[in-house]
Amino acid sequence: MKEFSNVIESVNIMTNNPLASLLKVILISVILFYGATFARQQDGLPKSYIYFLGSMYVLSLIIYIRDRRNSLN
Repeated sequence: MKEFSNVIESVNIMTNNPLASLLKVILISVILFYGATFARQQDGLPKSYIYFLGSMYVLSLIIYIRDRRNSLN
């Protein structure tokens, strides 16, 4: 659990700038799009891989929205 909190802390440090946060969301969405396309082409990959990619995308959107709110205050 301590490693996970370290990851969240490093993400918080990296996303103080709203523009950097937006660029990160765009980059993650591009990576997830290509990952989902690859997963659809491969029949052997489980659906949990696509669910994992979707949850990472939602998490990045939540981080972006939180950073936008913090920058407005």
